[in-house]
Amino acid sequence: MRRTLFSLLLTDRDLLGWEAFCVHFAATGRDLARETGNRRLATASVGRTTFDRWSSGTWSGRPRGEAAQILERMLGHCVEELFNLAPVASEPTAPLQFTCEIPIVEVVGDDDGPALTRRRSADLYDVPLLGFGKSS
Repeated sequence: MRRTLFSLLLTDRDLLGWEAFCVHFAATGRDLARETGNRRLATASVGRTTFDRWSSGTWSGRPRGEAAQILERMLGHCVEELFNLAPVASEPTAPLQFTCEIPIVEVVGDDDGPALTRRRSADLYDVPLLGFGKSS
């Protein structure tokens, strides 16, 4: 049975347990909150039932809001990619490439003036999926 990229990345990164996943999810949320100024990211969490649904490998929904932002940062793929079926190793002969556009927030200013935030988008990655996220 084919599984989602999310479930394969969890296996690849030894994050199969809810507790281990939550530690990384919370840390990523706090980092993202500091970068973006969105305090809700710092307190976002994932319940055990939700984690079990996501990690089943067969769920066809998509996380939204803060959870989606944290997962994208944590795993390096858009939620659309994470919760679609992962390619089978024998399917493509060349690595699949995905390019995701994720908004980046920069804090600009100097010590004497007010800090301003500026949003921009950036193509963060051309990620080969063979090996499910491990870089060679």
